[in-house]
Amino acid sequence: MESRKTIQVIDNYLPKDKFEYIKNIFFDSENNFPWYFNDFIADKKDNSDFYFSHYLYDHNTIISSFFEKIVPILNQQKLYRAKCNLYTKKQERIYTKYHIDLPYPHMVMLYNLNTNNGFTSFEDGTEISSKENQVILFNGEIKHRSVSQTDERVRININIDYGI
Repeated sequence: MESRKTIQVIDNYLPKDKFEYIKNIFFDSENNFPWYFNDFIADKKDNSDFYFSHYLYDHNTIISSFFEKIVPILNQQKLYRAKCNLYTKKQERIYTKYHIDLPYPHMVMLYNLNTNNGFTSFEDGTEISSKENQVILFNGEIKHRSVSQTDERVRININIDYGI
């Protein structure tokens, strides 16, 4: 990325067969993908919403048996953290607090697995809707937040933090 403050959106990021392979991991009930409850989203003091996550990789360690099925397809070389997020449908939009993922220089790849009316909001006012097979790339110094969906039962994305 040229500018450290640029937000890049790439639609149809993966070829259809690879996208369907990853999406199936999460949406096919026969796979029994495990989700773990979190009673806050960005800040332990912010109890405005909750979500479910599944860490694939953190602190130089593969944490999940699903890692090899998902992350290599997304081509990250200097990986810091990779986790999957599942947000549930809300009656009204919930805007979580702005945050950064890690306290040191990094890039963020946010890979959306399904289309819904939830979105990622950036502190500069930019809002990017969740669209299946879409990647949002940005410098980890840019504060961002999750905004809940009100149309689909779940919003699922993969959040990958990697080296600059």
